[in-house]
Amino acid sequence: MFTMACVAERLVHHPRGADRRGRGPAARCVARRRMTAVGLVLVVLTSLSTAATGLFPLNVSMVAHSIASLPQFPVQDLGMLLLGVVWWQDNRGAAVLSLLCGLVGLVGLVLFVGATPWGLGLGGMERLALYPETVWSAVVGVFVLWRCRARAGVAH
Repeated sequence: MFTMACVAERLVHHPRGADRRGRGPAARCVARRRMTAVGLVLVVLTSLSTAATGLFPLNVSMVAHSIASLPQFPVQDLGMLLLGVVWWQDNRGAAVLSLLCGLVGLVGLVLFVGATPWGLGLGGMERLALYPETVWSAVVGVFVLWRCRARAGVAH
């Protein structure tokens, strides 16, 4: 997951001229790289939380499962939202996907924490909070593979 995110970051960044604040390409690049690094760290933390959640099933230890899974809920959404903002100028499609998945995840989190089942039950709300990251990972992974093949000149 981390390697995929790093490759995705390298494929979508193309620094341009000065922005609205008058920052030149170098300053913009440093700021964007910093934001990208934070977004990628959040994605990695999501992966670690997901793995830890699987190590401690709910039916074995509710406390350990809750501690392992709790960071995943807000961290994944913040990571996707941050990467969506960073990618906005260079890759609108990836940015829209990231922002949409991050927002859907946040709405699901609010409904899950607020115990507002919306006819889906608590499990449905949990899935609404967590599954956008799975969709995001799959689509970004396909995009990275497609982009790498295109750069290498491999026929589709």
